[in-house]
Amino acid sequence: MNEIESIAAYMRKHHLLLATAESCTAGLIAARLVDAPGAGDILDCAFVTYSPAAKQGCLSVSKSTLDRFGLTSEEVSIEMARGALSRSRANVAIANTGVTEPMPDGPPAGTQCFSWVFKDATGDLQVFSRTHRFQGTRNEIRGASADFALQLLVSLHASLTQTAGDNTRNAAMTKAKLEPGDKTITPAAPAARAKQGENQEERDLLPELGLKRPAARPQTGKASPLNPDIDLGSNATDGLPETRKE
Repeated sequence: MNEIESIAAYMRKHHLLLATAESCTAGLIAARLVDAPGAGDILDCAFVTYSPAAKQGCLSVSKSTLDRFGLTSEEVSIEMARGALSRSRANVAIANTGVTEPMPDGPPAGTQCFSWVFKDATGDLQVFSRTHRFQGTRNEIRGASADFALQLLVSLHASLTQTAGDNTRNAAMTKAKLEPGDKTITPAAPAARAKQGENQEERDLLPELGLKRPAARPQTGKASPLNPDIDLGSNATDGLPETRKE
């Protein structure tokens, strides 16, 4: 089983249905997934929105976001992913926008911005974004970007699943310890556990993965650590990841 088939198997096992919103990759993310047999179970649709007008018209990316942050930005990629998710049956969306060649007054060649939006059964969204710079020719950068997007889909979903499982186990343990008349105890937040030496592994892993927790902001969640088993490649440099819960 090759890497794409492994990703497809993971998505099938976890009932993930994908919609992509692609600019620089121009459909390669979806095409990579279709290389796996039975892709119809895990891919709903792909939007290729190369121009600013297409991003606005097809995915409802706002002009103000484009003007303020530029085409190559995580903010634009997040609006692209949200737009794809709202226009499909999917429960996860990937968006990509970036440059492969030097641009006057633009970001460095190879800069790619991604977002991943997961929707749970209640309709709540988990939003992740990341900027990555790749080296190589135009098509090498595009291919590496497509592979990266699918690798991180698995890694991010696995981290969400693990976090949800930890929360469930913590709640069950707390309930089991309660006696009649006791008050419910809320498990300590990760930051508090780290101070007590209970979260040393996560605290040490974040810098190694190029991650840092975003500053507090309204409607913002906590960045989830990525799966260290996923190979992100040695020819790229990390940007600043971001995660939100909506």
